[in-house]
Amino acid sequence: MLARFVPDLIKIDMALVRDAHRDRVKQAILDGLLLTCRELEVKVLAEGVEQAEEAEWFAARGVALMQGYFFAKPGFECLPPVRWPS
Repeated sequence: MLARFVPDLIKIDMALVRDAHRDRVKQAILDGLLLTCRELEVKVLAEGVEQAEEAEWFAARGVALMQGYFFAKPGFECLPPVRWPS
């Protein structure tokens, strides 16, 4: 699909994000995906970041867009405080 349609942004599902900092299989998949996105100039958003180690792992690989409970829990009609960078 990526060969026919190059999006502006790809959102990485939390199933791949969870524990990526310690799972070498996920790291191999993500490193390949991040390289492809860099080459195609596609922005990447990591979804479901819940641990500082996950945020640091993605940040070290150039992922600037992240969302998840590590930063803030969802708020109804409010903007919750953001904890990153510390």
